[in-house]
Amino acid sequence: MDTFGERTIGRMRRLVKRQVNLRAGIGSVHGERVSY
Repeated sequence: MDTFGERTIGRMRRLVKRQVNLRAGIGSVHGERVSY
């Protein structure tokens, strides 16, 4: 369970990083900061 949870967390963090990078450009335009 621990290894599975860590794996899913790592995957989610990777996806979040990607979304943050994509939202960084959009967020800066709208003037809102997206923090995770």
